[in-house]
Amino acid sequence: MRALLSSRTLYREQLEVCRGRLEALLARYWPEASRIVGLDSAALLTLLSTYGSPQQVAAQAEDAYALMVKTGGPCLCTDKAAAVVRTAATSSANSASVN
Repeated sequence: MRALLSSRTLYREQLEVCRGRLEALLARYWPEASRIVGLDSAALLTLLSTYGSPQQVAAQAEDAYALMVKTGGPCLCTDKAAAVVRTAATSSANSASVN
């Protein structure tokens, strides 16, 4: 039982480190996304793992929206999915002008 608890602690610490890294990257490149749905959203995590950046989401907006709706299911309001995809275009434009 101790080994399981120790293992759980190890993975929890790693999860928090990765979550902090993701939060920092989103704050820099796409701050609106985590304000709309939150970092614990399976739809947002799937979107990020599939497309990788707001530029790619904006380039494939219809597919990205469909993926978010499919992944989020009844837990994700379609208005929120649309808002995330819509903000990808503005974040893309802003990050492109900075770089």
